[in-house]
Amino acid sequence: SIARKSIQMRLVLLKVLMSRMIQVRDVAEKFILWLIGKGNVSVNLDNWVGNGPFKDHNIDNKLLLSRFITNGEWNYEAITAIIPSDKQGLFTHNLIYQRNEPDLAIWMEDTNGEFYFKSAWNIMRQKGTKNWLYEMIWDKIIPLKVSCFAWKCINDAVPVDLDVQRLGVQLASSCECCRKKEESL
Repeated sequence: SIARKSIQMRLVLLKVLMSRMIQVRDVAEKFILWLIGKGNVSVNLDNWVGNGPFKDHNIDNKLLLSRFITNGEWNYEAITAIIPSDKQGLFTHNLIYQRNEPDLAIWMEDTNGEFYFKSAWNIMRQKGTKNWLYEMIWDKIIPLKVSCFAWKCINDAVPVDLDVQRLGVQLASSCECCRKKEESL
């Protein structure tokens, strides 16, 4: 039925969207620096060192920096008890910026540390050479829905039954026009 096809299409699109969001998250997190306050930041997963996450396979990912902060200062006994000796210096070189205040996320792509979608977009987008065909499609005089459909046609992204089946969704497909073949472009 049409309702079932619609639900299956939405599930496929949701799966693709979630996959892309995870990819974006993994790239964007590299540009977030955590200024340490109370230490509710993951030792392993968050970028508090300044050059990416700590990522030590011997340390639990749930371990927070707060475990190593006492009265707004580094607790060196706790650090030496858990952290490998070759990584202990990372703690002493990182200041606790806001004692007893919440940790603060800084967007490293902005001089003020503020997050802007424009800067995140510039990091994420894949720049390539200009394409005259795309420039024609996305011209201001062409209605947006026409441009979107043309882009989908060029990129083989029109959700016809044949393409949906290639993604693993089972459909009983037949062309609405000729009723003989599978629906395709």
